Amino acid sequence: QQVLGETPVEALAHATGIAAQIARRPDLGLLEEGRKANIVAFSGDLTQSLDGLEHVVQVWKNGKAYK
Repeated sequence: QQVLGETPVEALAHATGIAAQIARRPDLGLLEEGRKANIVAFSGDLTQSLDGLEHVVQVWKNGKAYK
């Protein structure tokens, strides 16, 4: 499935890490040991379809679970 000419993987990369690079925020957009992270888990396989973005399963902010 393509969204605006991009695969789901490309769209997610542009919305996260690449956007952080463009904004010159090297502290954002990467999930690595030792970094602070806000994470959202979605249902489904987002590498195949972005439809799962409508179904949030879990949210973590600063290491604390919210949903």
